[in-house]
Amino acid sequence: MSRDEVLAIRLGEGDDVAVVLSDVAAGQTVRVAGRGRPLTLAAREPVPTHHKIALVSLGEGVDVIRNGTVIGRACKAIEVGECVHVHNLVSRRGRSGGRD
Repeated sequence: MSRDEVLAIRLGEGDDVAVVLSDVAAGQTVRVAGRGRPLTLAAREPVPTHHKIALVSLGEGVDVIRNGTVIGRACKAIEVGECVHVHNLVSRRGRSGGRD
């Protein structure tokens, strides 16, 4: 890994997102390790340490998977390399019975 790359960890093999281990700048290369095949992508925007970065394009209304579990629903389209957080994800945490 070069000095200009940042590492992210994919927790589950089929996850849509990975967690970055340090701050990522827009355009910076992110190397994804962990479960599943290794992947390299470019960040489309800044992603703070320990936040999620999209590994696949997600349409509005699509469930988002992390660690093999649905963590929420995309409230707008999310592109590969974008930060995934409260501005584009409606969380499933604290929702009884998994209802929206």
